Amino acid sequence: ALLACSAFAKPKPLEPHTWRIRLGAFGVQAICEFPQKRIEFSRTAFAADPRLNGLRWERGR
Repeated sequence: ALLACSAFAKPKPLEPHTWRIRLGAFGVQAICEFPQKRIEFSRTAFAADPRLNGLRWERGR
């Protein structure tokens, strides 16, 4: 699970938003098209998470 229930302020959504999550060599990018918003996290932000130890950040095309 990416989020715990405690991460949410209310039990129901206030407004529906669709987010795309993109993994890349740089880290993780979360993208919302409307309203337009982007959040980026570098790979080092996840260094302490043992669940991602085997993740291949750099991938060939």
